[in-house]
Amino acid sequence: MNTQKNRLSRRDFLRVSGMAAMVTAVAACTAPQASTGDEASGGGEDGIEIVYLAWSGPEELKVLQTIIDGFQEANPGLTVKVEVPPDNYWDKLQTMVAGGVAPGMFRMDY
Repeated sequence: MNTQKNRLSRRDFLRVSGMAAMVTAVAACTAPQASTGDEASGGGEDGIEIVYLAWSGPEELKVLQTIIDGFQEANPGLTVKVEVPPDNYWDKLQTMVAGGVAPGMFRMDY
């Protein structure tokens, strides 16, 4: 009787793993999709806008605005837009992320 072994040798396992890693690396190097024109352009004449989603009270927002003003002064061409949702901060954040319009920065105190 002739019995055939279908075991994967260590050498074959390493070969398959290496090929899978190479395919993954090559796939990561592909060119991004062309923009549709509906998307905001970054780095144009208007500069770059960073959206910061925060949940803060009025006093904390004053301090935050002072920090942002210093940041914008040190980084010309960058503007920070603070968004403070009135309610349900975490729901708003999850909805923005799921919708593909996540803020550039967000507050994570919980």
